[in-house]
Amino acid sequence: MGPTNSKPVIRQYYQNDGKCGTCGDPYDGERKNEAGGIYATGFIARRYEKGQDIEVEIQLTANHLGSFVFKICPNNDVTTQVSQECLDQNVLELAGQPGVTRYEPGSVIGSHYVKLALPADMTCEQCVLQWHYTAGNNYNGLQETFINCADVAIDDDSNPINPTPVTSRPPTTTTKSTTQRPLTTTKKQTTTKPTTTSAPSTSKPTTKVPSTTRTPSSGHVTSCEADEIIDCIGVGVFAGIGYERWCNTYCGYQHAACSPDLCQCSCIPKATCRAIGGYETIPGMDKYCEDACQYGCNHLSNMCSCD
Repeated sequence: MGPTNSKPVIRQYYQNDGKCGTCGDPYDGERKNEAGGIYATGFIARRYEKGQDIEVEIQLTANHLGSFVFKICPNNDVTTQVSQECLDQNVLELAGQPGVTRYEPGSVIGSHYVKLALPADMTCEQCVLQWHYTAGNNYNGLQETFINCADVAIDDDSNPINPTPVTSRPPTTTTKSTTQRPLTTTKKQTTTKPTTTSAPSTSKPTTKVPSTTRTPSSGHVTSCEADEIIDCIGVGVFAGIGYERWCNTYCGYQHAACSPDLCQCSCIPKATCRAIGGYETIPGMDKYCEDACQYGCNHLSNMCSCD
C-alpha cells in the first residue's frame, strides 16, 4: 500500500487496524495484485538456485527513512493467494549478515542495492517474494507502508525444477495502480523500482493550521513530558538544509544517530487537533489529525485544525 497523501494512511490505520493487503492492495479493497487479480499474471520473473545470494535494487525518488524487509513463501500455485503467515515464516536475511533482516536506506535518495540470502533448503515452482517498506519520517506517529510482490522460482542446484505451464489472464487496458508487481532479478539486475512521493500540497485551503510556538529549553534534550513533544532543528553540517524531520524522527526515538553535533532539540506543548471540512465523519480522523499535525500541517489545512 503506497500512500501518496493522507487518505490511505487513514484507511490503513484507522479503518483497517494497520493492515494492508499481502501484495500492497487496500486490506478492505479489491486484491488486484494477488492471485485472481488483473496484475497477478503468474509470470515467473526470475529463476534462482536454493541458498543463492541475490541482489535487488530499490530506487527511491523521495526518501522516507525507515527500513525494508523481504519475505518469501513457496506458494506453488499461481491461482491461490499467498498467505502473510507463510511469508512471515521466511524472512530473508541480508547476505553475509546472519540474523540481520532489515535494511535501512538512511537519508540517501536514488538506488539502493540490497543483497539477500535465499533459504538453503527452499525450492519452488512459484515462490512469492514480498518487499515491505515501513517509512520512518513521521515522528511519534503512523508510518506509511509500501508493499510489492513478485513471482520467482527456486531450483535445486542438482535437480532443476521443470516449471508447470501457467495460463495468464489476457492483457487489459486498465491503468496500473501504484503498487504494481515488480521484477525480481539476479545480480546487478532490477528487482523492483518502487517510487515514493511526498504528500502533495492541498490547493485552496479552507482553514490554516496555526504554527506551534517554540518553548526552548536549555541544552540538548532527548525526552519530554507526556503533554509535550520533542522539537529539533539541524545544527552543524545539518544546519539549514531541511533536516528538521530527520532530527525529530531519530531524536524522538532516542536513536544513537541523534547527536547534539547534528540536532538541537527542545520540548514544546502538544497541539490539540481535530477534523474539519466534512472529514469529521471519517472514523479515526480526529486521531489522525492529532498525530499528523504536531509540527504544523498547512498541506492538510482543509482537513485538520489545531489549537
